[in-house]
Amino acid sequence: MPYAAPLDEMRFVIDTVAPLDGGAADVADAILAEAAKFATGELDPLNQPADRVGGVLENGVVRTPPGFREAYRARACHCRWRPRLSRCGTRPA
Repeated sequence: MPYAAPLDEMRFVIDTVAPLDGGAADVADAILAEAAKFATGELDPLNQPADRVGGVLENGVVRTPPGFREAYRARACHCRWRPRLSRCGTRPA
């Protein structure tokens, strides 16, 4: 069964714990929607194979199963989460 992000529940928690006004609520909804697309489209297909392989702790460094590093790197570069990430191909001015 494919993953479906519980957006209604996430929104309920936000509204209950830290209610947002106007534009901030719209931004939060957009962020939740994009995170749900990322989880469903890119991470969910990796979960079952990753369960078979598992993560590994080597010399104090956690090695994730195949695919997770690449999925994060692709998203981080696309969204500029880490602007100094050298493998993105471009660096901000």
